[in-house]
Amino acid sequence: MKIGCLIGALALLASMAAGEPEAPAQAQVWLDFSGADAAVPYEESFEISLPEFPGVTFCWTAYHVSAATEEGEQELFTGWPVENVYFCDLTGDGKPELCATVCYGFGLIDERILVYDYAGGVCYELESRGQYDYRLSLEDGALTVVQTEAPFGEVAARGRLVLQDGALGILSEH
Repeated sequence: MKIGCLIGALALLASMAAGEPEAPAQAQVWLDFSGADAAVPYEESFEISLPEFPGVTFCWTAYHVSAATEEGEQELFTGWPVENVYFCDLTGDGKPELCATVCYGFGLIDERILVYDYAGGVCYELESRGQYDYRLSLEDGALTVVQTEAPFGEVAARGRLVLQDGALGILSEH
């Protein structure tokens, strides 16, 4: 799994360094431990730097994502665990946001989506604790949300992740 994550990170860096134009809302995987056969590496950490954020190194552990600069480290968001992280420009400012599926809770565990706009310093959340769970995946270069009835219920909605009027939503496929 570690090799797959490293390959994904290297492919992301190579495509960004090559200056390949990307359509708005095209996403790239940084880390993904959400598959049925994937195991979250609780004892490991991963780092990546992006050309859009010079002097910033993003750091992942199973429990949080942070940004390290010369001034120090800033925790961006937490989870138990942070199952996946994608980079996708949802705001349209030309700089990718960190988009993740995270779990929270003891007993009643819920899955939610967090989007951190590092350029704007804002975190957006898509959650409905106890009612719905939300999970991100990458399909054909786009971030897809699957909303299920909690816990582990039927699929209630499926579509592309969007940020409109300061809130995360699902652009339905129907």
